[in-house]
Amino acid sequence: MNGLALSMMLHLGHTCFSFWQNRTFSLHNLISAWFSIIVCLGYFIVDTGIYQAVYGTSLRFPYEPYILEFLFYLVFMWPFRNYSTKDILITEIPHFNKKIQTILKLLLVAYGVYFVLLLKVALYVYTQGIGEAYDSFHNDGESLYSYSNFEQKIVWICSSLYDWTSPIILLYALYGIISNKNGWSRRFNSFCLLLIVIMFFLSCVSTGRRGGTFFFIVRMLLVFVPFWYQFPKKVKAVIMGYLPWVVLLFFLYAVSMTLYRTEGSTSETPLTQVLRYLGEPYPHLGNAFWNKVIVYPMGARLFPFVIEPSTIITSTKSLGEQHIIWESITGVPILNYKTLYGDFYVDFGPYIPFAVIFVYSLILKSFTSQGKVKFAAYPVLYYYIVWASTAPLWFSMRDWTGVKNLLASIILYYIIKAIVRK
Repeated sequence: MNGLALSMMLHLGHTCFSFWQNRTFSLHNLISAWFSIIVCLGYFIVDTGIYQAVYGTSLRFPYEPYILEFLFYLVFMWPFRNYSTKDILITEIPHFNKKIQTILKLLLVAYGVYFVLLLKVALYVYTQGIGEAYDSFHNDGESLYSYSNFEQKIVWICSSLYDWTSPIILLYALYGIISNKNGWSRRFNSFCLLLIVIMFFLSCVSTGRRGGTFFFIVRMLLVFVPFWYQFPKKVKAVIMGYLPWVVLLFFLYAVSMTLYRTEGSTSETPLTQVLRYLGEPYPHLGNAFWNKVIVYPMGARLFPFVIEPSTIITSTKSLGEQHIIWESITGVPILNYKTLYGDFYVDFGPYIPFAVIFVYSLILKSFTSQGKVKFAAYPVLYYYIVWASTAPLWFSMRDWTGVKNLLASIILYYIIKAIVRK
């Protein structure tokens, strides 16, 4: 047995134990299952040779990185341990007066403006080629669509509002669907949820992202599945009617991007590339990254706004260029997935990541007192749900954007508490 096999056994064991302790589709259990799926895929692609076909047959999976990764994972999961989404105090949603209702509707207007712009860009990208959009964004650091100065300002304002406030709209609409007591019709609440989903899909199309679609589906499962038992039968029927079409839309887009990226490849088929894409983090941790980092950036890569990196790195727009530079500095393939722990390991070494993840976990824990999640704290929880959707593969909440969204969710917490108090 090697470290990779041990990692699979540890994660599967933890998931089985969690479901045995709490026989529900709680948020903790779903996240644990998601980690287990990824580590099992990692073992599968090595066992079948899919991994070796791309990265060579010289493999090493020592025990140490996988033991540390599992301990790191337990610290990350700690805040989710003692509650389920059933414990979200959805009934504590304040009875919003007309002024608050007006604010919410203005937010939806901003969403509508953002939707129109995203649709415009997506249609343009579709005519030019979605693959071209990916190449432009990844290699040149620019959108394939040329925004006017006015459009840039509108996109920045509306996208920021969307990122910061969509958790509130999401939960408020869910509450309306479940209780029919939020002042909106169930049809309008359903429209709000569908709008959030479609807007994210359009944002993926505008930049040619494929991974974003996978992770968004996981995110929505983490949001909706724990609430499923509360939905009325009629609502469940409507959701099941629309769900296949939404899944089909995301699936066709993912397939088209996969076909584009495997065009001309002799080592991968579209299916094996998807399996390798999702399964590579755990094999990479031991084989491609462990004890191979030349220089630890000590946060300059993950948190460049805190620790000023070199002017060369800050001056580059292209993600591809940034990956090349960091690869030359660290000596490892930065672009490749390497697990959540692996991402922190590349920056901080084997042990400092535990201090960093403890701080993050403590923040979430402080907003979930006694296993309960109040309505005001849901934006904070949603931030971690978004993080959890990508956590088995990498650290998605890096850079100023990730920290900015966390700060925005905390500010929203105090704003909502003030509203409730009044």
